[in-house]
Amino acid sequence: MAKTVDPVISAVLRTDRLSEETRTGYSKRLALIAAAAGNNPLIPVLAQHPQKVLGWILKNYQEIGTQRTMIVAILGAYKILNLKIKEKGSYEMYLKEYEKLDGVLRDRAQLQLVRPGTRRQLSSKVQAPLPSVISAAICLLSHYLSAWQQSVSCNL
Repeated sequence: MAKTVDPVISAVLRTDRLSEETRTGYSKRLALIAAAAGNNPLIPVLAQHPQKVLGWILKNYQEIGTQRTMIVAILGAYKILNLKIKEKGSYEMYLKEYEKLDGVLRDRAQLQLVRPGTRRQLSSKVQAPLPSVISAAICLLSHYLSAWQQSVSCNL
């Protein structure tokens, strides 16, 4: 007996709005959600039980980046199937959780940039050559400014 593919996963795999790699990633993540939901049709599962789906994602995937990636697949499916308005309530729940997780990841990235060890590493790579670049730019600008001033004074 052949196993049928959920219509949501089929739509994701058929869309031409995503790269092949993205379609494959979304379909794998959605298949994991479908399997956890007993292979029930995904649209009702996602639309009617967003709290359960989010709870399952947060429980089974400890990494915030992975949690966010799972939710991105759901948001992508909503967009592909034009469910953002029809299923607005559940869509907004997924979007809110995505924004929360994304904010945590952004805060972590900012923290890494301001840690003393990280700043020293960055300053040697990024800030050290910066003064020489600025000096060269100032020198070049002053040269052009001098040449411009001379041409203006000659024309008066």
